[in-house]
Amino acid sequence: MSRTGLTALAVLLTGSAVIGCASVDSDDAVPSPRSGFALAFDQVRSELVLFGGSDSSNVRLNDTWIWDGTTWNTEAAEGPPARSDAFVAYDAARGETVVFGGLTDDGLSGDTWTWNGNRWRLADTLGPSPRQLGMMAFDAATQSVVLFGGSGPGRERLGDTWTWDGSSWTEIETLEAPTPRGAHQMSYDPVLEGVLMTGGWDGTSARDTWLWKADTWSLIDSTGTPPRLHGSMVYDTERQETVLFGGFGESGRENSVWTARAGTWSPLDLRGVLPDIRAEHDIVYHPEFGVLMFGGIVGDGMALEDRIKSNELWSLRGSVWTRH
Repeated sequence: MSRTGLTALAVLLTGSAVIGCASVDSDDAVPSPRSGFALAFDQVRSELVLFGGSDSSNVRLNDTWIWDGTTWNTEAAEGPPARSDAFVAYDAARGETVVFGGLTDDGLSGDTWTWNGNRWRLADTLGPSPRQLGMMAFDAATQSVVLFGGSGPGRERLGDTWTWDGSSWTEIETLEAPTPRGAHQMSYDPVLEGVLMTGGWDGTSARDTWLWKADTWSLIDSTGTPPRLHGSMVYDTERQETVLFGGFGESGRENSVWTARAGTWSPLDLRGVLPDIRAEHDIVYHPEFGVLMFGGIVGDGMALEDRIKSNELWSLRGSVWTRH
């Protein structure tokens, strides 16, 4: 395995990917540079919701920020304890952003919080075991949030599947499932009427694509999927394709864009100025701006003193990136 691959593995297993010793310049009007944060697009209020993460000094954060399409504003509402590498999804059925788990200053967490645009609420319910570095996505077909995998206590790779109905978690046991993994990507595909999951670390850099539909996992590709750790994925309604950006590829951090139609992947030919290579960022879809991307660890520096965190906000329409 290459040095990059070994570093990516250490990132996943130790949860130390958020360490950084340099940062992109920032000011009080925008969120500080960070990685491992929770980002969602609130469809009811047409705004980005950003929570927590880890800053350039490896300090875990508990701030909440809203981007209204023009400016960032910080929210004073009391919310979840500071954490990084939490799970996040926008629950379109209930108009809430859901945040689960992550790594806090006291260790791995297994709590569930919801943001309704004004306040945070701690759900009084049990659910998945404490974990970090996994993924959730809203399943429009079942009107529920789907959670898969992550990294649990003792760095155990997890392969369980759970659904959230707005008030409680239910574990779904299936005959077939992806290998236990973390640092993967998930998003809902309305054409396939299910949740796509791709990549991650399962002991190697996985290059498969799975479909969650009707409480069943199905493998739909194991040859053409680009291997990715700590990338980000979302369905682009305008393009009518799933978009995968950045993350650790075969040669380190990337800034490539891949698109999938019906589970078949192909690279996107980009024009103009591109965002830096990066990982541990996030992307969401905004009907006005297209694919929006924020933050992450940028550049190819692997030594701790060479890692740089970002607070840049970019949008992708067609094949052109625009920085905001």
